[in-house]
Amino acid sequence: MDEPFSGLDPMVRESIVKGLISFIDLEKQTVILTTHEIHEVDPLLDTVMLMKDGKVIQMKDVEELRQERNIGVVEWMKETY
Repeated sequence: MDEPFSGLDPMVRESIVKGLISFIDLEKQTVILTTHEIHEVDPLLDTVMLMKDGKVIQMKDVEELRQERNIGVVEWMKETY
């Protein structure tokens, strides 16, 4: 999904997230989401990937960032870039 929350109000965003989650079999399916609204999706993320010029430059487990490094996704992105 590419920028699925762009231009939507918070109520609609929440509705989309809940609907999306209800249709996903988390054991068998993967959702790839691109967004600039990192704070909006941070609670939903398991893994985060950074790309530059079409290439993956790093990939991290979000829970590991939170527990081992005590930082969030945005802070990690700033460090990495």
